[in-house]
Amino acid sequence: MINKKNTNKVAKIAFVGAIALSVMAQPLSTVAHAASTINYSVNPTTLAAPTIDSVTTNSTSITGSGIKNAIVTISAGGLSYKGIVLSDGKYYISIPRQAANSKILATQVLNGQSSATTTVSVAAASTSMNSTTKIASPVVNPIIAGSNPLTGTGIPGAMLHINIDGNYYSGIVGNDGQFSVKIPFRYAGTKIEVSQTFDFKTFSFPTTVIASAEEIQPATPSVNPELQAPVVNPVAAGNTPITGTALPGAMLHIKIDGNYYSGVADKDGQFSVKIPFRYAGTKIEVSQTFNFKTFSLSTTVIAK
Repeated sequence: MINKKNTNKVAKIAFVGAIALSVMAQPLSTVAHAASTINYSVNPTTLAAPTIDSVTTNSTSITGSGIKNAIVTISAGGLSYKGIVLSDGKYYISIPRQAANSKILATQVLNGQSSATTTVSVAAASTSMNSTTKIASPVVNPIIAGSNPLTGTGIPGAMLHINIDGNYYSGIVGNDGQFSVKIPFRYAGTKIEVSQTFDFKTFSFPTTVIASAEEIQPATPSVNPELQAPVVNPVAAGNTPITGTALPGAMLHIKIDGNYYSGVADKDGQFSVKIPFRYAGTKIEVSQTFNFKTFSLSTTVIAK
């Protein structure tokens, strides 16, 4: 409404359902202009999604790249598996073989921020190598962390092709079909792939083994705050195992009176580790790791 009788008075202009403004009355036909400013906030950018390397029906691990120290969660076959991104930006997570065309999902979390999800489909593994060369895969015995040799059985006279973290080593299967190959020191969780060949042109499918945990003290441990501490059940004096829950596939690092012991959490996150006899009052510290380089904070329990 505009008061025509007194152009010096304030007029009120109202727009139903919008806003009301007070302005000085203006001569007829005056064009008025209005502008508005809206304040709003933008949500912080989410982390970049991790990458997933190609996955086939023969794959027993998921590899890819992510942000250093981030926790990567892999979803496959209705189950979740966790791992940590190492200092080189790579991660490695063991999973069971998956069906062709099934989906693998990956996310990463760092400093409370979650990434978007990366999804890949499982491809059917090619069988052309086996059907053409008729070379069977070698059998590799279980191996533990440390510097002991890699052993197993293969075709007599075959040459072994060993891949550890992108580095390659060779050996020869003896006339009795047995082999023993010296390889460098490796931490628990190290993936070792072994194939055999007679000409280094055609190879068998690789056999993959994972170095299991052993009693080992890391030289330069550091704490990763993103890695939650394990839950340790009450411990009684005596020689019963220490039990609790941790991240699936994580390696437990147990300190008792300056001595170190190790174990591995299963796919359900449960662990049970045999430790020596202890008296009431013994302090037990338990942390978890995926690479024996960065560790969670420790959970401390006292034997009663």
